[in-house]
Amino acid sequence: MKSLFLTLVLIYSSIQISAQNSVAKIKYGQAEEAYAKGNYKEALGFVEETEKILKSTNTTT
Repeated sequence: MKSLFLTLVLIYSSIQISAQNSVAKIKYGQAEEAYAKGNYKEALGFVEETEKILKSTNTTT
């Protein structure tokens, strides 16, 4: 019973981490698009949202 619970917790944690990374990558992509268009304040907002999600600026980790 303990091993089943542990397995379910690990699967749930894995899904949550994956979802966070996906959202962060979308936000970072939006930041890059805004920056390329010269919308620097908007780009900064997206980067700050990405940082809050990941607690860092590197979305590849």
